[in-house]
Parts: sequence; C-alpha cells; structure tokens
Amino acid sequence: IEDQSGAQIPNVVVCRTCSSIYKYQGCTSNMVRHKCYRNKANVDPLGSEERSADAEEESTAEVEATDKVSQAMVEWCVENCRPFNIGKDSGLRKLVSILLEIGSEYGRNVCVEDLLPDRGVIAWNVETWYDDVLQQVRREMFAARQTGYSIAIAETRDSTGESFYLSTTIHYVREGRKRNQLLGVTQVPRNRASTGEKLESS
Repeated sequence: IEDQSGAQIPNVVVCRTCSSIYKYQGCTSNMVRHKCYRNKANVDPLGSEERSADAEEESTAEVEATDKVSQAMVEWCVENCRPFNIGKDSGLRKLVSILLEIGSEYGRNVCVEDLLPDRGVIAWNVETWYDDVLQQVRREMFAARQTGYSIAIAETRDSTGESFYLSTTIHYVREGRKRNQLLGVTQVPRNRASTGEKLESS
C-alpha cells in the first residue's frame, strides 16, 4: 500500500475484495478470520468474487431485517407498555418461529388479523392447557429432587393499592438448563397486614 506521495506504508495489508485495511505483524495468518477469506474458503476460484458479493448482500439484508425487528420491538414497548426484556420471552419466540414458518409457506397472502386468535378462543382453552402444563411441572419437580429446586414468592400491588398479589414461581434445573415456571397468582386483600398472614391465607 502506498500513500499519496507514492511511498510505501509499512506494516499494513489490504483485502483485495473489500479493501479493508489490517495491521501486518510479520505474517498474514490473522486474515483467515476475515469475512472475505471465509466466503472464499469453500468455493472455487472461478466466480469467487461474485459469490463474495452475494454474501455481502445477504449480510446487509440480515442487518436491515434486524433493524426492522428492533424498531418494531421498541415501538411495541413504548406504545403498549411492554417490558424491555420481552424479546427473551420463550412464548414470544415460539410464536415468532410459528409465524415465520407460516410466512415461508404462504408468503404475504396471510392476513395477520385472521391469523391471530381473539381473546375468546384463548380463554376457552387456557384452563385446559394450564392443567396440562401444571401436571408436566409436577413431573419435572419429582424428577428434580436429585438436583433440587427452589420456590420464590413475589408480592406486587395493583394500581389502586387496594389489593396485593402473590405470585409463586419454581426454579429448577432440567437437562443442564435452568427452568422457571409460574405456579400461580393469588389476590390478597390489603387489610391483611403481615406477609405471614398473606402466605397463610393463600
């Protein structure tokens, strides 16, 4: 590499594909970590530049898609008062995976309004599904006795401050991963002063 005066610039190398500049320290082995090298590693020399360009376009498209999702989630949190960590929700990830599968099969012809169920459909099935999940958690708790589990109780209050709610969550390890399950939520009137009384009544 030469500067504007024609003098060679020492200790730098440049990628011939994307023109990225790197520091040279006696060898070029660090270039194997460069994206253009990885793109060329499994292709024939003929047409490698075209394939590298395709890979660059795919990378750009992926970044643009990620930006769209990030912006949509920011708007979701602001407009609908959702927590910032909503993206970590396992149920949301499962739903997104199903929607992507449906989209790949039917394309843009799917109407979101027709696809998502209304509250009545959910309410009709939630109790049965809850009982099924509760039985599964009980089986997992029985199996977790070898490694142990813990139960946590959290207290929150409604917007009026008239009632408290106690949520019970179990934490345990299954197949090397920590699992969290909500066991139930109990409403406790405000006039029960102590936490002990609230636990006893629930």
